[in-house]
Amino acid sequence: MLPDALLPLLPRPGGIACRFDTESATFHPWGTQDSSGTTPVTPQTRFPIASLTKTFTAHLLLEAVRERNISLLTPLRALLPGFTLADPAATRVMTLEDALCHHSGLPPHTWAWVYGDVDRQTFIRERLPFLESVSPHRAAHQYSNILYAVLGQVIDVLTGSPWEQALQEEILRPLEMRHTGCLTEIWATQTPDPARPHDAGGASIPPFFAKSNHLIAPASEMISTAEDLARWGQRMLELSPDADRWRVRNTVPGPRPFPDMGPLGYGLGWRVEHTANRLRVWHSGQCSGYSALLALYPEQNQGGVYLCNASGAVPALHAIDLTLHTRFRPGPLSARSAPSRPPELRPARDTALPEGVFHHPGYGSLKLTHPDGVPHIACQTAPPVPVLQHPDGTLFFRPPGYESCYTFLTKANALLLHLEPVLPPIRFEA
Repeated sequence: MLPDALLPLLPRPGGIACRFDTESATFHPWGTQDSSGTTPVTPQTRFPIASLTKTFTAHLLLEAVRERNISLLTPLRALLPGFTLADPAATRVMTLEDALCHHSGLPPHTWAWVYGDVDRQTFIRERLPFLESVSPHRAAHQYSNILYAVLGQVIDVLTGSPWEQALQEEILRPLEMRHTGCLTEIWATQTPDPARPHDAGGASIPPFFAKSNHLIAPASEMISTAEDLARWGQRMLELSPDADRWRVRNTVPGPRPFPDMGPLGYGLGWRVEHTANRLRVWHSGQCSGYSALLALYPEQNQGGVYLCNASGAVPALHAIDLTLHTRFRPGPLSARSAPSRPPELRPARDTALPEGVFHHPGYGSLKLTHPDGVPHIACQTAPPVPVLQHPDGTLFFRPPGYESCYTFLTKANALLLHLEPVLPPIRFEA
């Protein structure tokens, strides 16, 4: 059982903590797989793990370049001749190492790929060149799912197998991770033993969008169990504490989950820090309805896996891990600003939005229709949703399955949407 002191930290409706070393693993489930309260979480309950996927992609790449005696300083263009970024300087010199440690200058550009209607290779060749950076190459850490999609394509080139196949053959099958795989269109309805998604308050929410062989899969599209992830963690503990992938390449900006935690760096597919005088390497994963954490203490040959079916719970999972593995006792969570209340929105009517298809070379197409007099918008492969309107007349687009709202700015023959917060509005031309 988990210590009573941790009970207030456990996100609901359910989850699991696992402590492991190189020889054994101990599981501590709590709560239930869904809000009905009838099916308990077990070590075999499946959870989407979001960005924990990056640890697998990094390993596949590092093994591929080691076997072929390729330097991590090799420019991506040498392996992917069509690789092009909006920043010409970055295009020329972006290396494998830059992509692994998020040194590209690219922001998330999430809505360029969430409902993607092209494959990975086409996206890299045709759309990536039109996605703007927010900082010069190597100027600062800029977390980028997109560059891990690029690394997935590099793995295809180096191994002769698609990323999905390489994952199965090189990691999942040898480690007998039988309950781990990639998300598909039917993951929410046909996955055995699934944990159901909930918001940060524990209320049930619809499953998020996924598809087979999604272009972003090497960054964030795996589903797994605590039992399988413990095997993965044990495999990583076979590496030396001074392994190259644990060496910090850049500093991760932003507040820490706890005020007294030290600086955070990024290595090759892992975040790296020293807590309570111990090397701690970890990666978290967050997606709509789920939170995940895998933490390793290489010097002690120990680690932990933490999964839950609630959004926004990564700080609590860190607190559980630190309490279980170190003498460090985390203080109160850093103050987080209260989530802004969504504006008072209603379906829009009598707007000047024209029907038609609007296109951006990096974000693909938006389609506007007016069934029953209410404008609806469909983004790439997403189902159409109504355009919403604030009493002040401002128009919003809320993507299906997500909580974000984006403001429309309309101009003649164009739509402008705030899809990437750190950049000017994205312009879609008719």
